[in-house]
Amino acid sequence: MDLIWQGILQAVRMLVTGDPDVLQITLRTLQVSGTATLISILLGVPLGTLLALAKFPARRFILSIVNTSMGFPPVVVGLWVTIFLWRSGPFGFFNILYTPAAVIIAQTIIATPVVMGLTSAAMQQINPKLRLQIRALGATNRQYLWLMLKEIRFSLLAAVIAGFGAVISEVGASMMVGGNIKGQTRVLTTATVLEVSKGNFDTAIALSIILSLLAYLATLWLTMLQQKRQGGVNENMLIAREISWTVADKNILQKVNLELQQGEIVGLVGPNGSGKSSLLKVLAFLQKPTTGKLFFQGEEVTDPPPLNIRRRIAIVFQEPLLLNASVYENVAVGLKIRGMSGTKIASSVEHWLEQFGVAHLSKDRSHYLSGGEAQRVSLARAFALEPDLLLLDEPFSALDTPTKSELLTDLNNVFHKTKTTAVVVSHDFHDIECLTKRAVMMVGGSITANGCPRDLRACSFGVRHEMNK
Repeated sequence: MDLIWQGILQAVRMLVTGDPDVLQITLRTLQVSGTATLISILLGVPLGTLLALAKFPARRFILSIVNTSMGFPPVVVGLWVTIFLWRSGPFGFFNILYTPAAVIIAQTIIATPVVMGLTSAAMQQINPKLRLQIRALGATNRQYLWLMLKEIRFSLLAAVIAGFGAVISEVGASMMVGGNIKGQTRVLTTATVLEVSKGNFDTAIALSIILSLLAYLATLWLTMLQQKRQGGVNENMLIAREISWTVADKNILQKVNLELQQGEIVGLVGPNGSGKSSLLKVLAFLQKPTTGKLFFQGEEVTDPPPLNIRRRIAIVFQEPLLLNASVYENVAVGLKIRGMSGTKIASSVEHWLEQFGVAHLSKDRSHYLSGGEAQRVSLARAFALEPDLLLLDEPFSALDTPTKSELLTDLNNVFHKTKTTAVVVSHDFHDIECLTKRAVMMVGGSITANGCPRDLRACSFGVRHEMNK
């Protein structure tokens, strides 16, 4: 134990005092491993993309070689790089053996298959229909590849983390091609081995702690970058993957894939019987799909769905479905179920009744309300819960045109203020265009189109004919 404590104290002392030798070795480690990682990205990402998207006879064989190389022993790489760079070797005339350049070459060979393999695997996970959709939008080859890479950007960061981790921690190749020359090719791993061979275990422990800390900080930075990009305004609130629902041999939903980002409002349009309301029930965890997976805020939702997740989702149906009670009690009921205090309930209810223009009806019984008033109360009840996700199932279909127009305006204002994430189901493109910037078309239980509401409206004449019947 004394030896370990001495090593820890030595590491602290080196870090605090800024030991020049340790500083030089650390900077050399970052320079070599960072450069190798960068080169592996420049090589591995394009090659991995090519392997995933291109079709050629030897593709499967090359993929197997790449996957095998991801776990290739670094010492074997070091051996062959040394042979090739030896004075009598094929590239001996470069005279770069036992230089940082040789170490960078070896580490690049180690990291490139890792980046290449993970890039290829991520690219192959993209839904083939999405690829066709991008092609159908008229994308050039360059635009197509850029959108594909953007789609897997988080997986690419994971590939960078894996590649950097592979090279910063290896010792065999660096020792063989670099020679562990002080002031030139000595890095933290080779320096640690040297100190162990000399019996200086306290220094070796100190160097290993510094190496571990360096690897941790670098990986932490990349991970935070990944999480920050995933966790910003474009974080996926809800993901539905390959959702199917079959009832009595009838396919209600067929392999539905949908991603809903945080703060996004998505319209769901389609003719009667297309599966819109059925999909909404599945997304609200009110109906278990036959097959497929659902992810809420990055976590897969098991069956039965946890109560804490169900309570973060609110749904408004076509009918207001109010209790035989006062307007106030109808809006307060969800808050009471959640155990909120009376003071907070009163404040929230008053606020949302005001937002939807029905505060003056607070004490009225629900059965005295008009259709428009009842639907406003239903919306106030949903928003009072401050849900992470709001699902609206054709809430305007039973309203007359003037009433619907006013309610659409008020609801749009509320969406703008709250930045609520929502899915709005409607058979009316006008409603969708008023509230959303992205719409999904459903026909026969499947998603057939995804894009700007105006564009979908312009290219769906046949479907609209069925919707307007």
